Amino acid sequence: EIYSVDADKITQMKYTLGGVVYTFDRADSKSDWTYSEDTSLSLDQDTVDSMASTAASVSTKKVVQDNLDNSSEYGFDSPTFTLTITLSDGSAKTVTVGSENSVTSEYYAYVDGDNRIFTIDSDFLNSFTTADNLSSSDVSSYLNSSDSSY
Repeated sequence: EIYSVDADKITQMKYTLGGVVYTFDRADSKSDWTYSEDTSLSLDQDTVDSMASTAASVSTKKVVQDNLDNSSEYGFDSPTFTLTITLSDGSAKTVTVGSENSVTSEYYAYVDGDNRIFTIDSDFLNSFTTADNLSSSDVSSYLNSSDSSY
């Protein structure tokens, strides 16, 4: 396990996928999530809570190397996905996901502050590809207009 935090302590999730930035905020675990780019959108809270649960813990399949040397070989010069979570105490965790290993279908990743390059299961990344399903049906066309694929 690379890191694990209490999902209830996450007050912000910001991720970049397919060149689009998505930011979700909440005051505390009892508050609803809002989509910062358009706070008027009514979000599916269960879906965003599910993403927060995924973001709260990053597990590795294996450590590839103990430093970030030659990180461009792993796709970090043009990341597939980046995620920053902010916790209620103000601390943050950032995960950068590089390219896919075509043999294992795992992705290379690293966490800021931890110089190891490791692989993660594609399920982690897939949890955040549902941006077009985050809102109620009357506004889903708005989110569908953004390319949320990678």
